[in-house]
Amino acid sequence: KHSDLKAKIHEKEKLSSHCLLVPISQFESRIMQLIGLARNSIMYLSLAIHFEERKRPNDGIYMQREVPLKHNL
Repeated sequence: KHSDLKAKIHEKEKLSSHCLLVPISQFESRIMQLIGLARNSIMYLSLAIHFEERKRPNDGIYMQREVPLKHNL
């Protein structure tokens, strides 16, 4: 078992040092897919927050809070 575990660790170390060559078109395609997933995730999170906020009782007890905007320097 010990030698098998050592062999697996060695194999993982070998593979981690390899570079992955990807054509630019495939890279761009995967980046766009990732951006789409991130966008959808943000939209679903926003909808979930909206849904949960609508379920809250409307008792008028709220604190206003300003959200600072990031300014480019």
